[in-house]
Amino acid sequence: MTQGYQAYWGIDKGRGEYQFVILARAPLTEIAKRAVDPKTTATNAPVVAFSTYGRDSIWATSFSFIWVPRLSDVTEKSLTLHDDFNQEHRVQITKATGADLRRLIAKPEGTIPISRIMSPVHCREDMAFLNSIAASIAD
Repeated sequence: MTQGYQAYWGIDKGRGEYQFVILARAPLTEIAKRAVDPKTTATNAPVVAFSTYGRDSIWATSFSFIWVPRLSDVTEKSLTLHDDFNQEHRVQITKATGADLRRLIAKPEGTIPISRIMSPVHCREDMAFLNSIAASIAD
């Protein structure tokens, strides 16, 4: 079991029902001060993120839905999340719980019927990574 992750919801009002989950190994203000090594992978990154639909399901568009963001303008309640397409998302952050993450892992396609590009179930490495850290996040 991996230790030390904190989970956050990242809400970008411009994305409607699509919200981020941000998983951090250190305080977000500290992570924002560090440069991101382009060779960093999800398993060794200080912070990772993925998208959800309505906090109900994991949103996947390829065989990997977890990405390593760059953070800036971090405050106690918001931050700018730079995604893997160089898009910036100004998000409001609130704490997520281990129960939130375990619910997403248990039913990654959720309960809301939506059309999908790809099922997150097919992203085996990402699902295994989430499973490995879910128990370390406090409820």
